[in-house]
Amino acid sequence: MPRTKHTWRRHRKAQGQAVANCTPSSWDNGEFNPLSSGQLPDEFNFDQCIPFIAEMDVAQIQAMVKLACIIPVQAAKAAAAAAGKDSLSIQAMTEAYQVKERVVESALLAIFGYESIKPIQLRVIVRQLPGAIPRDTLLVAKTGFGKSMTFQAFAPLTGMIAIQVIPLSKLGEEQAAQMSRLPGAKPVPASL
Repeated sequence: MPRTKHTWRRHRKAQGQAVANCTPSSWDNGEFNPLSSGQLPDEFNFDQCIPFIAEMDVAQIQAMVKLACIIPVQAAKAAAAAAGKDSLSIQAMTEAYQVKERVVESALLAIFGYESIKPIQLRVIVRQLPGAIPRDTLLVAKTGFGKSMTFQAFAPLTGMIAIQVIPLSKLGEEQAAQMSRLPGAKPVPASL
């Protein structure tokens, strides 16, 4: 299970170390987390914050996802302009998309607590997010594939409202109960 601020505190207490009221630094490799308690990431510390997504709170994760939809493309455009090019290369667009995908995957693992996410689920979720190239998305998959998670992920990642209509009442009740356990969720009870 990914680390959160709370598992970090338990880890530090178990080691007998003092726990300040702040966002943790990584205990794995000694890197310093650029965010202090409650501070939101911005365009200046975005790249340094990526390795620490699993340790962030929900508001910080949502800010990282919003920045991931903007900053990689802006950086690629700035690099193209500095090189005297009028448009982005396919390689620059691919690299910007990969940064966005990496941030979203880390955020999903931190929020939902999964060990991994299927690549097609990740692609569908990333395509739903606002960005330089908004796209309509259709996912057709078998029962049990994880389609619902791809639609439910939008709300906790962006802090926006997501409405999911489920034609099966029992499935709707189960999914509403599951969503109510997510940090910051305010689901409406499932009903007919």
